[in-house]
Amino acid sequence: MRFYLILFFCVSVFFISCKDKKIPDDVVPIHEMAALLTDIHIVDGSLYEVPQQMDTLTKHGLGMYMAVFKMHHIDTATFKRSITFYSSQPILLDQMYVGIEQRIQRKIDSLQKHKPKEDPKALLKLKLQHKADSLKAVKDRLRLDSIQKTTLKKSRKLPKALKFKRVNALPQ
Repeated sequence: MRFYLILFFCVSVFFISCKDKKIPDDVVPIHEMAALLTDIHIVDGSLYEVPQQMDTLTKHGLGMYMAVFKMHHIDTATFKRSITFYSSQPILLDQMYVGIEQRIQRKIDSLQKHKPKEDPKALLKLKLQHKADSLKAVKDRLRLDSIQKTTLKKSRKLPKALKFKRVNALPQ
């Protein structure tokens, strides 16, 4: 008798677990949810680039997430119900993330296709130009400081801070 009771419960659990669960009406369809999650992951990636300070997510992220929800005509409650449902269905969630990975990879490929090629000579020339501009700015600043010193010496009202001012001096 004990054997039949255990067999009955095992078969019952098997039939209950194999029940085909359909997507409820209040849950976003799988293809729309994949598009929504793609955009949400792109927003997550862009927030990673924002310097992490106090209330950064609230200041920058909340508006971006709300814009994604508005673009897909979904509110946060529907999104929460949908993500909860799909999280309880790992096979559907796995199929969805295969599509999400493909969409993101297509977007990355299209961005890299339009990305200009980097020329090492042009990059070296740009670095040298930047260095030359930096040195010119320092020389101009020194020249202006010396002009200010001479004009103030003539008026004999030279403040102490300007007498000993050093540009680019290392603290000792």
